[in-house]
Amino acid sequence: MITVGTAGHIDHGKSSLVEALTGIAPDRLPDEKLRGMTIDLGFAWLQLAEGLEISMVDVPGHERFVRNMVAGVGGIDAVLLVVSADEGVMPQTREHVDIISLLSVSRGVVAITKIDLADQELIEMVEDEVRVLLRGTSLEHIRIMRTSTKTSEGIQGLISELTQICSDGKRSESDRQLARVPVDRVFTVPGFGTVVTGTLVDGAIREGMELQVWPSGKIVRVRGLQSHAKRAQMAEAGRRVAMNISGVGIDGVTRGSVLCVPGAVASSMLLDVQIRLLDTVEKPLVNAIRVVFHSGTAAVRATIRLLATEEILPGGQGLAQIRLEEPMATRNGDRFIIRQLSPTMTLGGGKILNPAAVNARRYDGSLAKLLNRIAEGDLSALLSTQLKRQGPSTQNELRQSVHLGEAEFKEAFDKAVCEGEVVIVGGYIFTKCSWDSLVDSVKQIIKLTHENQPLDIGIAREELRVRLKLSPGPFDDLVAAMEREDILCVEEDRIALEGHEVSLGDSMERKVSVLLECLSNAGIGVPSLSESAESAGVTQEALEMLVRTGRLIRVAPDIAYERRMFESLLDAVKMQISANGHIDVKGLRDYFQSSRKYCLALLEYLDSSGITRRIGDVRVLRNDE
Repeated sequence: MITVGTAGHIDHGKSSLVEALTGIAPDRLPDEKLRGMTIDLGFAWLQLAEGLEISMVDVPGHERFVRNMVAGVGGIDAVLLVVSADEGVMPQTREHVDIISLLSVSRGVVAITKIDLADQELIEMVEDEVRVLLRGTSLEHIRIMRTSTKTSEGIQGLISELTQICSDGKRSESDRQLARVPVDRVFTVPGFGTVVTGTLVDGAIREGMELQVWPSGKIVRVRGLQSHAKRAQMAEAGRRVAMNISGVGIDGVTRGSVLCVPGAVASSMLLDVQIRLLDTVEKPLVNAIRVVFHSGTAAVRATIRLLATEEILPGGQGLAQIRLEEPMATRNGDRFIIRQLSPTMTLGGGKILNPAAVNARRYDGSLAKLLNRIAEGDLSALLSTQLKRQGPSTQNELRQSVHLGEAEFKEAFDKAVCEGEVVIVGGYIFTKCSWDSLVDSVKQIIKLTHENQPLDIGIAREELRVRLKLSPGPFDDLVAAMEREDILCVEEDRIALEGHEVSLGDSMERKVSVLLECLSNAGIGVPSLSESAESAGVTQEALEMLVRTGRLIRVAPDIAYERRMFESLLDAVKMQISANGHIDVKGLRDYFQSSRKYCLALLEYLDSSGITRRIGDVRVLRNDE
């Protein structure tokens, strides 16, 4: 199943030829029938042998309706280029060929129509003119056939050629599993409600399935499905479809909207693209020019921001960002057309590389390399581009952000991992460049912390995370990986470089020794910690380091013991509990011949440390319960 679109100048017989091939008159509007001129898109279908079918889209040929023409050919697989024998190649013939070539449509056939109105010599001249026109385009090698709808000459031969084109294979993108329909018509049917039509460009649609309308994001359900005026349970890529949908009114979906499975497209106002400028335009394409941007069935005004260059010369190509004035739903690989605002004319077109871009520096060399690789079909570069912009992500987050099907994503992801462009750390994916940069940043930040705060065991975990600008998930995996590689040492909420040792310095160490000796000789009734430290000349930073390293045990804000003294007090408490089954404040005070202040502080510390447990007014050892 493929979709064939017509192309050609006004009054060259496109609609008449479609009717002769299919038996269906594609013109449906009263004005079209009255004036004999196609204004909007028309639709028909051709039943071929062996169960093959072709969907046909008839487009207007007048220059005023090029916007409608582009909407019609945005999803076609092949073209039926129509040139009348009595007039030959005309301005809209040329513009239509340019558009078809920019959309990379390479299959099709040329029908020389109205051969009953021309002699042999004129027909041959027109055929030569067409060959010259197609030279260097995507249609250069398609066949040229002679037809007349008046005498039916050549009609069967043209059907045979279309049959061969259909038999040669389906659309190149038919392996994409994410269903997508750019909408080209919206209307209501009494008793049924909203009906939309379009070409199913990707995946398959089934009656009853839920789809999302973009760019609004609304969810709808396919109540009924038709293709070629027949009810269908399912339709596959390449087929024209009409869907009766519930969940949205006629004002909630328009031509240019996209119906798709959730995640199939990106609704965005900024796109990374590769642009090719037609060689027939008179001026280079310059930065910040405003254009009409056509993709699928949508047309939106936009501004072009060139990347890595000041201009694109006629016939040349380059990278750019497209800033749309309204959101558009697209996918990587979609083709587009750009047209000048005034006077209206086609300037060029190209391929969408990243449908969910973010602002980039104009001369970012690394980004330009990635975008050029995407343009060449390397989707692993799309993953790297997106990771570079959005930061570490889970596989599911990354797949959703690049809007690729499962098979496409797996192939691109496996290639990126195999070539070392991305690294998997825990549950997150990093670009190799960002991973190396993060590791270097962690080392540098902690090294400076050690230098500036020599008495601190390391940097606070949360402070490091904030300075790295990482969310908790990827940050935790980063730290865990660096700890496994013996780069970092983690103690509770502090992180240090492996091998880092806190040093007080000789002068402060002597002062600390005086303090610890004073506290050790005092037994349980130690003097005020703050006063003792001040007397010995020990700083608050040094005190905190002593507590962190366990050389000093602080049982209350101003009560602390030298480690060996604390262990001696602890042994005494355990011994008393073992002898009596429990201990209370009074018993401990009597044993130490000390005040209630110190005994209560010691027992409350032991409670909080999980060594003892309070039951009423007494304490027992927790491991003896």
